[in-house]
Amino acid sequence: MSYSLRGERDRAAKARRNRTRFARAVCLFVLLVFWMVPAATEAAGTADEVHYTFTGPTSVSFDWRGTATDIRYGLTTSYSDTVTAHAP
Repeated sequence: MSYSLRGERDRAAKARRNRTRFARAVCLFVLLVFWMVPAATEAAGTADEVHYTFTGPTSVSFDWRGTATDIRYGLTTSYSDTVTAHAP
């Protein structure tokens, strides 16, 4: 076996290892995301067909189909404020 052929095989093997490591890292990331996100969203219930109506200059009314009882809101994506829904 010549030196250049062995070098090509070594580079190909290294590239396969790097692709495998990258694929494992991506899979781990995806699994972590799917593991963490449902824990944050399932506890609040589900909402479907969400509708809203402006009822005044500083008020809005929401209605939806589902089991959710809270509406979270805020100025950032952390949605730091929560209100509990009730029937009108």
